[in-house]
Amino acid sequence: MKHALVTGATGFIGSALVGLLQAQGWQLTCAEHTTGYASLDFTGVDVVFHLAGLAHAGARASDEDAMYAANVTLSQQLYALTSAAHVPKFIWLSSIKVLGDVSDTPFVEESPYKPNDVYARSKVAAEEVLLSMRTTSTKLCIVRPPLVYGPGVKANFLALVKLVDSPWPLPLKAATALRSLVSINNLVDFLSVLATSDDLSDRCVFHVKDAVDLSVADLVSQLRTAARRAENMWPLPASLALVAAKIIRRPDIAARLFEPLQIDAQQSLQQLAWSPPYSQHNELAQVMKWYQAQ
Repeated sequence: MKHALVTGATGFIGSALVGLLQAQGWQLTCAEHTTGYASLDFTGVDVVFHLAGLAHAGARASDEDAMYAANVTLSQQLYALTSAAHVPKFIWLSSIKVLGDVSDTPFVEESPYKPNDVYARSKVAAEEVLLSMRTTSTKLCIVRPPLVYGPGVKANFLALVKLVDSPWPLPLKAATALRSLVSINNLVDFLSVLATSDDLSDRCVFHVKDAVDLSVADLVSQLRTAARRAENMWPLPASLALVAAKIIRRPDIAARLFEPLQIDAQQSLQQLAWSPPYSQHNELAQVMKWYQAQ
């Protein structure tokens, strides 16, 4: 029986991963931290999934110390402990935001860092620290998902779902730039496959996403269909939306709606011989079903 240690096991992604691993018959140790991981017992552990950390929602410059402590210092500590215990594999969840918020061409694993907020900068710092640590006993796997959605989602995606499940017309008909997403089920399936893959180098960076990229306009249309509501969108020009967002000093809002953010996951998917098993259309419908049942 394989044995996994999971940090952040009660979070949105962590709880889904724990559920999948339990169904697959894994032995699990779930770890939450207050000040560190020094008391953990790694006996018999085959893989560490490090999912704990501070999320980017609402992050401000004043949060920088806390963000770096959670996302950089504790990740470094846990990887060092994992290596010292000769655990074969350490899987750490990063974010595609380390490469930026807008992609002129789809981001590949080798694209240069271009973080735009405190959260993304802390993830870049953690990637750099972990990749610089030399160990022969533990393989390092860094996974960069785009926006993750599914039942139980919070933050920006939940805010969009609330708007969609309303009678109000939305100014998103012209939001046609393509964006990559990944459903929670596709992400945790990928993580479980990564955990059992043997043909990996000592340090790997992976991109993961759904099989299809879609625009915000298409996303709203699919969600409104699932909610049994009329599409009811009108075309606010992207140029006007971007100007208005700059005036209110929130250009990030318009960027998430009207500018592209695509990732190229072919290298990662081919290396693992993996493809997303869950239909994006069905996964989006499940989000709306969950929301309307609340």
